[in-house]
Amino acid sequence: MSSWVSQNSVFLSLPEQELLALLAYGEAASDGVEGMMAVLNTVRNRATQPSAYADSSIPADVYVQVALKQKQYSSFNLNDSVRATLLKFAGNWDAYYASNPTLQSAYDLAGMLLNGTLADNTGGATHFFAPAGVSQTPSWAASMDYIGQIGTQLFYSALPAWQRVQSDIAGVSASVSEELGIDTTTTYIIAGIIGIAAIMLIGRKRG
Repeated sequence: MSSWVSQNSVFLSLPEQELLALLAYGEAASDGVEGMMAVLNTVRNRATQPSAYADSSIPADVYVQVALKQKQYSSFNLNDSVRATLLKFAGNWDAYYASNPTLQSAYDLAGMLLNGTLADNTGGATHFFAPAGVSQTPSWAASMDYIGQIGTQLFYSALPAWQRVQSDIAGVSASVSEELGIDTTTTYIIAGIIGIAAIMLIGRKRG
């Protein structure tokens, strides 16, 4: 077991939904539901490229491997003051959950991520930062596509455009699934058919 894994044993002992809720809370509690939703979507979008964004030495599912990869989400960094709060929550989850509406919202959003009904409000973002919290723009931002601002944070994507479109379709499908009460797989199929039809229509108009 690596030292990093052992240093995060408390987090790894949690159910996956609780851990992801802590991540959302730690990174974006002050930005409310939209901000926490956006952060969780970066987890999902990074999970599409596990070789780049997941730590396979962590004995857990890919979302946890992404969430706890060293120096990937700052609230889990050893020197980050937010980490102490998250450890406190993890050590007495039931009590803090019962008294913290924002943590409750984060938990609900994490559940939606896990069951495939979380809409992607970022358009495929993989990275983000809060301008107020840094002295200069991170170097990685120059090589990525700027998506937009949600709450206090700026979101960027390292994914190719075609993959961001897939993420958008997945997000729409998740929203439709929740609204209509049908399974997500069915809405993915419907969205795919609509996408193919739109491409064919565009092609005919250009021809």
